[in-house]
Amino acid sequence: KPTKKMAKVGNALHAKTKKFAIYNILLFKKNKPLDSLLVKESERLIRNERYIRRVEITSELVGINSDSIDITVISLDSWSLIPNGSITPSRVTYELNERNFLGFGHKWDNTYRESLNNNNRSYSTRYSIPSILNTFITSSIYYQIDFENNYYKGIQVDRTFFSPLTKWAGGFLMENVFRRDSLPTIENS
Repeated sequence: KPTKKMAKVGNALHAKTKKFAIYNILLFKKNKPLDSLLVKESERLIRNERYIRRVEITSELVGINSDSIDITVISLDSWSLIPNGSITPSRVTYELNERNFLGFGHKWDNTYRESLNNNNRSYSTRYSIPSILNTFITSSIYYQIDFENNYYKGIQVDRTFFSPLTKWAGGFLMENVFRRDSLPTIENS
């Protein structure tokens, strides 16, 4: 529990991580034999999430003569809304990245750029779901338009080697790219 006033205000303002966002990262399952390696690896995977500051997974016997244990996962969120910006003599850039959108563990990255020379603008956005139904399959949708009004939009689905215990990985990318291009004019003589 936060004790300082600023921490209490921050806690009230941001969306707290939902339970299912943490469950999506766990490698061990309910009502299955306990593998301590899976518990430690799950703890590492949760700690790698940029919206989690600290995590601890503990186990406790249910009863003296029981063959079951209760697993407790305690996590501490970190601030997940990250604004950023920069100014150069030719360009202004604003970024707003959310690493834990609505507490779901989803990522939403946005960038806006404006050219100070000719007032051209560019924009990009990407929304990512890191683990769909505890499969560690990540999906992303993105859209980008650059200073010349070229655009890129697409969807990406992949599963990386997220752990030494990963048995398979792969993915695909489907993208639509529109680029304006001009050919030099040839003059007849």
